[in-house]
Amino acid sequence: MLQNKKPSFALRHLTTKKVSINGDLRFRYFFEWSERTSPVKCKVNIELLDEAGQVLNQSTCVVESVHEAKNRWVMFDIHADLKPATFRYRTSRVLTFSDWATGPISGKTEDLSFFDHKE
Repeated sequence: MLQNKKPSFALRHLTTKKVSINGDLRFRYFFEWSERTSPVKCKVNIELLDEAGQVLNQSTCVVESVHEAKNRWVMFDIHADLKPATFRYRTSRVLTFSDWATGPISGKTEDLSFFDHKE
């Protein structure tokens, strides 16, 4: 694969929801993308990091093309006992991937754990 310096978009932490799924407490992190430099579909790899920079969890998801996207956010869950301080991400397309970019976990947290979701 070829290196493509900057990610295809900027990503920022929006909010975190504390949820209960089948009795298991998790934090659900929501991130919003903006400033897209490419209108095509791509993948984004997100890693949540602790204070020491160690990876707590990671996720990869597809971000649809600008014309197909129904929203401007991505989300994923981690167990409630893990507390990330920052995140890093990079984007990739068929033959290219970007350098890592970083950002703070700075959005608000909402406790929705009193609802127990069933999966």
